[in-house]
Amino acid sequence: MGRRASRYRRGPAMSAEMALLSEINQRLARMESSLDDVKSSAIRQGAIAGAITGSVSGGLVYTTIMLIKAKLGVG
Repeated sequence: MGRRASRYRRGPAMSAEMALLSEINQRLARMESSLDDVKSSAIRQGAIAGAITGSVSGGLVYTTIMLIKAKLGVG
């Protein structure tokens, strides 16, 4: 039996492919980095929105209770 031909290319084509793979790898690394930035920004903005919503809700509840007390003449 003879030796089978390799399916894999070697030589200059291989280095061009490696350069392309390296470029793709760098792009993916940049994308991952930017996703981490977006994630931290989203978490921060969510916390701020939650704090504002809680403050407004608490203020509305307090105002409603004070209006009810004033109407009933209690307090």
